[in-house]
Amino acid sequence: MTALLAQLRKYRRILVGCCMFVGPALTPSLAADEDRTPDPVYMTGAEVQIDKPIEGDLIAAAGRIHVQQPIGGDALLGAGSLDLQGPVGEDLRAAGGIVTIASRVNGDAIVAAGRITLSRTGELHGHALLAGANVTLDGRSMANLKVYGRDVAMGGEIFGPLDVSAERIAVRSTARIYGDVVYSSREPIQIDPGAQIMGKLTQAPGQLHVARADEKLAALKPLRPFLLAGIFAAGVLLLSLFPASRWGR
Repeated sequence: MTALLAQLRKYRRILVGCCMFVGPALTPSLAADEDRTPDPVYMTGAEVQIDKPIEGDLIAAAGRIHVQQPIGGDALLGAGSLDLQGPVGEDLRAAGGIVTIASRVNGDAIVAAGRITLSRTGELHGHALLAGANVTLDGRSMANLKVYGRDVAMGGEIFGPLDVSAERIAVRSTARIYGDVVYSSREPIQIDPGAQIMGKLTQAPGQLHVARADEKLAALKPLRPFLLAGIFAAGVLLLSLFPASRWGR
């Protein structure tokens, strides 16, 4: 019995010693597990101005949205006119009439609009899907990019594979495309002699299904899934801004 007690005292000292070393190491880890994610910011109105940085997510619906300061998290935006001058730290989901991306989007991007412009200062660093009647790409895309539209013009830098479906496609002299391009268009693709395409250029005629020219709004048929996605995004915005708990019953 004396020997057993001696062994227990020995292991007790070892356990106490381990706790002294492991305890301080566990404390920061447990603190790091605490949820410190900033609350989302909800905004609506005729016009929304983002003139102060937002640490977390931004969810906004308005006639006009001007983002002039950084958004640390995701951005879910719906507007008649959206001007994105501040960077987005994570993903971008946008639907509207006119969407201009003039800053950096670090995450993935899905945009559905009548007119989409990626300006010279605009950067897409994640996978991107753009669907609009008129799409202009003068900025930089760093990952897989898919574009659907009626008129698509490219004059910026595009890295990674590019998939384009449109009635008319123009590759301007300033375009630098580093990767394979798969395209589908009713009219022959227009490539300026000054443009540079470093990858393989492949036409996929079966990719875009456009009806006869005399049918009204025929060019919008390929965009129907993305228009529906825009409506869905608007619904998400409304539910976010006006949760069911606030509705009158």
